Amino acid sequence: MYLPTDIKQKVRLLDEAMQTAVDTRGLREKLRAAVKDKTLQARGDAQIEEAVQKGFITAGEAGALRRADVLRREAIKVDDFPDLRRTL
Repeated sequence: MYLPTDIKQKVRLLDEAMQTAVDTRGLREKLRAAVKDKTLQARGDAQIEEAVQKGFITAGEAGALRRADVLRREAIKVDDFPDLRRTL
């Protein structure tokens, strides 16, 4: 199966987003458990920072979570059709 190397190509972006989501699943579950136990109070990126400060995750793990979030957001953008605009 052909898989482009350029992350700008949607197939590659979807594959990368899926792989990072799978790779960071355990970290997200760890944060979810800490929120449920009321150990972490913040949400979003602030939650990741709080988790690093409290020692739940490392700075490297925080970077992986942020990257996974960015890729996920890019992969689910539905109202962006740059190829279509070029043909009009």
